Amino acid sequence: MVVASLARSTTCTSTTGCYAFLGPNYATATLPSGKLCGIISISSATEAVATASSSSSSSSSSSSSSSSSSMHSSSYPSRQDRCFLLCGVCASPVLGLTTQATASPACNGATITGDEVVSLATSAFLNASRMHGIHFMDAPGAIEYNATAALSHLMYYMPRRDIMLLLEDTFNTMDFLTQHVRFAMLARRIFPWTRALPWSLFADYVLPYAVISEKRDTRWRWRPRMYQLLTPLLNASDDNTTAAVHAVTSAIPYASALGALVENHTLVAGNVFRWESEVSPAVLSPQQVSQMGGGSCTGTAVVLVAALRSIGVATRLAGCSQSIVRDDDHHWVEFYDPVNNAGGPFGDGWHTKEGVSAGNAGGPWDAPSGPMNGCLAGVLPKSKMATIWASKWSSSVFLPTQWHNSKRDATWGHVGGLNRCGAYCKAWGCGPNHTTHYTQSQCGP
Repeated sequence: MVVASLARSTTCTSTTGCYAFLGPNYATATLPSGKLCGIISISSATEAVATASSSSSSSSSSSSSSSSSSMHSSSYPSRQDRCFLLCGVCASPVLGLTTQATASPACNGATITGDEVVSLATSAFLNASRMHGIHFMDAPGAIEYNATAALSHLMYYMPRRDIMLLLEDTFNTMDFLTQHVRFAMLARRIFPWTRALPWSLFADYVLPYAVISEKRDTRWRWRPRMYQLLTPLLNASDDNTTAAVHAVTSAIPYASALGALVENHTLVAGNVFRWESEVSPAVLSPQQVSQMGGGSCTGTAVVLVAALRSIGVATRLAGCSQSIVRDDDHHWVEFYDPVNNAGGPFGDGWHTKEGVSAGNAGGPWDAPSGPMNGCLAGVLPKSKMATIWASKWSSSVFLPTQWHNSKRDATWGHVGGLNRCGAYCKAWGCGPNHTTHYTQSQCGP
């Protein structure tokens, strides 16, 4: 496969232009309007300038449940986001220097589209990876066919916080991303429920390495751990998605993903996944939930999303960021059944399940739990917080949470969201008596 080259240029590494944009302080960097890193014009035909506005970060119900503030970019990824990605690649000692000597004009003042930026960044990643022994088997008919397309999808919507990881911890982050692509493609080859998924659902709900704003477990690697832990429990010849999900939810309360410890010459399993209230956002990632002794509804839901994605089930986080009834947030999981794509409580193939942990079965299937009913009772039309969200990797709409809802959060740590208020209110009713059935247009984007 021929990969377009991308080489480091003197323009990108000087004290002006790209390098100045990248640092030393990422968060206060600014750009001239319409310019890419101050040196390269980006095509306005394919990328619109971001016009994000936001409320200030707050956990209080008075500010976070406001329906008037806009907490998402009108266009994500924006020209500034593309600028950040291209400048980082051009200035990177690894991604820039390990490509071929024939440089693309992209780092030398040429006009370039946003899609071309992603293509060049993906090529730089693959070139650098191959030089260090990481190869995809991506030829037509090969077992990892479309792996490059999968990597490109991750790069296309990658938030700036994760681009920073790629630039500052390049080798480890390259290996981390490669493992996510590789094991996701492996699941697509092995499990019938993954093969049955349209590419768009696979790319948004199986492939991604992140769920919301949790810590990225770049060294702990939840996907290969959970794949090896859970695969023996499954019947890979059966296309019953729900049966696979039941097997996983039954196993998690007794599972230890930390690895074996040695005590008095005896092997002892590490911590199991436990429940502990009010620990978000300090404990959100699978590694944190496992190591720190437990997670709350959000942390255990993130663990379940990770576990199900590791075996190729299309899964996303859902919930309310603020309930005016419960004065709190709550999150659970939605998983998709491609065999019965008109089934489930919403008639669209998506099913619901609370997160599970040791001693906590996780509430009902395809029915609202008590905390879920609290979210439904507190839904407010057009609210960004008192509504029902689901995560979506490729969404341009910013999903706010109590701890991640400022303009800075949206700019540097974009979390794609899908408003699901209409589906939930239609199925189970919203408002204090669960008798209000807001439409999706009434709920908001």
